[in-house]
Amino acid sequence: MFEDYRVTKTEWNRVLSRFKRSFNQQLEYSLEQFDVCDIHPTSLFIQHSRIDFAKRLIHKLQEVHIELFEPICLVRPSSIRIVPPPIIENRQGKLVLCDGTHRITALREMGIPRVTAMLVTNTTLPLAGDVTKWEDITFNDNHYHACENFRNYNHEGFSGYSKFCNGVGFALAKGEQE
Repeated sequence: MFEDYRVTKTEWNRVLSRFKRSFNQQLEYSLEQFDVCDIHPTSLFIQHSRIDFAKRLIHKLQEVHIELFEPICLVRPSSIRIVPPPIIENRQGKLVLCDGTHRITALREMGIPRVTAMLVTNTTLPLAGDVTKWEDITFNDNHYHACENFRNYNHEGFSGYSKFCNGVGFALAKGEQE
């Protein structure tokens, strides 16, 4: 048995501190509520198994009354992981999904209309690829490398948030010092 929980204010401040240092720029960010239908993807392909996993996570969070997607800590027998909310950038008035594609896709499929996400503004990072439309995404069981999953792929844009989200949660959950 495991127990997931909301990240404490102290833990979240550590995540935000590391987030800002990781990108070494004048980012502004805030946790906000968004209509899922207003968020635009950049991916071209999505694996069915990743959506199934996201749906199981959503059901679990709903069972323990954690708002989708407040920052959370997932506790498992072999690991502890802090999961930041999806990351969205406001690019010329368009809300662009930069991290959290599987979770947002699962919400769309489940008919859940609103989500808490981290809005990032004042960034100079490029996007991982061109903005696409949800109806243009191909769903299958294949795994695609990042360079195949984005139209006009930009490594700097992909490695930014993705690298941060995959690394910071593990480090902070383990109690790594700043």
